Amino acid sequence: MVTKYSTIKAFATAKLLETDYVDCWGRNVGLDYDTILKQIKEEFPKARTSMRALRLILYSIDGNVRLPVRRRSRRILAKEYARALLLQRDSNGSGVTFLKISNAVKRKFPDVPKLSVHRLTFIALHMSRAKFKVPANRV
Repeated sequence: MVTKYSTIKAFATAKLLETDYVDCWGRNVGLDYDTILKQIKEEFPKARTSMRALRLILYSIDGNVRLPVRRRSRRILAKEYARALLLQRDSNGSGVTFLKISNAVKRKFPDVPKLSVHRLTFIALHMSRAKFKVPANRV
């Protein structure tokens, strides 16, 4: 496979600096380590890169570079993504439906159990109590 990166370290560094999405607090959230390891394996099939190697590469990145935050738990990452989607508006200016949010989270995190409408309602209520301006979401 032809790649634009000459080494695994250059590829891993680019992926560690990549932003996956922006959460509800405005922080850049990076790809999780498992996703990066899978992408390294796809790009370099004979690579034996480990989680420890990724962390060492992360530590060697220049301290002046602003790194995205990274969650270890995919379940927490899925909830953070749902929170970010709860703040978005559709083309009409109202909130995105819970069903669309649930499906988007499931597409992005297929290994995490699907978020129910009840759970999304609870998350939206919690966010509005924390002074977030959550648009009215339709069920």
